Amino acid sequence: MFFVIIGVVGSIASGKGVVSDILKKKGFIPLMFSDILRKELSEKGIEITRKNLQDYANELRKNFGADYLARRLIAKTSSSGNYVLEGIRNPAEIYALRESGKTFILGIDAPLERRFQWIIMRGKENDPHTLDEVKTTDDRDNGVGEPEWGLQVKKSMALADVVVINDKTKEHLEKKIDKIISKLKL
Repeated sequence: MFFVIIGVVGSIASGKGVVSDILKKKGFIPLMFSDILRKELSEKGIEITRKNLQDYANELRKNFGADYLARRLIAKTSSSGNYVLEGIRNPAEIYALRESGKTFILGIDAPLERRFQWIIMRGKENDPHTLDEVKTTDDRDNGVGEPEWGLQVKKSMALADVVVINDKTKEHLEKKIDKIISKLKL
């Protein structure tokens, strides 16, 4: 049976979760990089914050290889379904996904001001609360001050097969995703 893994990489609040939800409605099985981290931090009794998740992911990548988290998610897939893997943060994760078989990497981004509006609307406790905090978050996510095995969203986005700009409504984004899926002939 033909199957595909769609890996999703993008800036904070760019629509990665929305893309996963769209693909889930189309029968894709969602797997999130952060689920691994949340579970393990919880088991260790460590507070689940954005910084703790990022620091722990960096620790795992440093100790076990920059592709470690991707390899763990790949191990959860099978040829009996299509998957969406949300939350790529390092190019090595993309390389691991591509080596695993039929993979399509989808980058998603949105203008900074739009992403800030969505951050305010979603109201997550650990999200940045000011535009300057979003910029600081973007800097770290994009690799500023990070080692090669650390957060490297910008370098990862450069490896995407397609980058979608999410600058309108969820319905508009869904139409863009539908066009991509139809080109993949799924």
